[in-house]
Amino acid sequence: MDVEKTIQFLLEHHARFSAEIQELRASTADLERASRRHDSQIAENASHISQLTTICEDLARGQIGLRDAQRATDERLNALIKIVDEIVRGRNGRGM
Repeated sequence: MDVEKTIQFLLEHHARFSAEIQELRASTADLERASRRHDSQIAENASHISQLTTICEDLARGQIGLRDAQRATDERLNALIKIVDEIVRGRNGRGM
């Protein structure tokens, strides 16, 4: 085997592998930056989700309060309707 050809072969492969390693390092650095951005975005999204959860809980409590108030209003309105109905029927029954 020719020593010079072997050395030339090794040098060429070494140069190619060195270039590929540099490309891989650059790609890895890009991925690390993207990962840090994603981590930041995930943390921000988690914060927003927490805030939205609190808002939804507040809205649910408000709806429960409105439901209870509506029931009370309905009860009072039904009582008023009954009174007015009795008055109207009572007057009509008396010949008015």
